[in-house]
Amino acid sequence: MNRDNFKYLSIFLSFSESIDRAVNDNDIIKILHNTISQFGFTNLVISDLPSPYGNIEDVICFDRLPEGWPELYTTQKYARFDPVARMCRNTFRAFDWKEAPYDREQEPGAGELMALAQDFGMVRGFCVPVPGFVQRTACISMSGRYSDLPVCAKPALQFIATYTAEKIRQIVGVDRQTVRSPLTSREKEVLRWAAVGKTANDVAEILNITERTVTAHTVSAMDKLGAANKTQAVARAMQHQLIPLDL
Repeated sequence: MNRDNFKYLSIFLSFSESIDRAVNDNDIIKILHNTISQFGFTNLVISDLPSPYGNIEDVICFDRLPEGWPELYTTQKYARFDPVARMCRNTFRAFDWKEAPYDREQEPGAGELMALAQDFGMVRGFCVPVPGFVQRTACISMSGRYSDLPVCAKPALQFIATYTAEKIRQIVGVDRQTVRSPLTSREKEVLRWAAVGKTANDVAEILNITERTVTAHTVSAMDKLGAANKTQAVARAMQHQLIPLDL
């Protein structure tokens, strides 16, 4: 494991130990905010995705946003144009805000929204879609004025965000999932290696099995844990103490 990967894995493990001790939502938001600050992010929102004509203030769970931003977003009905929210509805992959596509000529409202976000200090953003708390899809979105996010940091941030969503569910009792049946030893292995950033191909080589077999074990583990994707499966396996993480 190279130095950068070790650094981000260490941040994630420190975060998970801290948030496991959280007893209320204030603890959660404080720990998460302190953690993402290590990546250069100062703003944070945890929210179900608003409908195109909805009020974002009605679906925000927690936030550390610039003063006046939620009100402006709502009054100008920017949910109709938000390319980040649109992309979030269509992928479970974490992404930079700049990856969210929109047509500058056909969608002037989207361009106006992204420009205003920069005026509010949200120059660089990173979004992690998660299963919704009330709606189908939610997101944990973070931003900052000077954030420089290396590619190798993104898996750690996705795990951090997904782990946070699971902790919120435990504390507030929203759609809480339980383990339906124990994971097999092989399922635990593939999730453990996924937790430290290994791809399915990497895990196949490590365990001397095919990539297709790795995927089958991953899907089986997801089903047993009631997880929508691999990252959520890892988070739930960790919170149920089903997989160890040894540096």
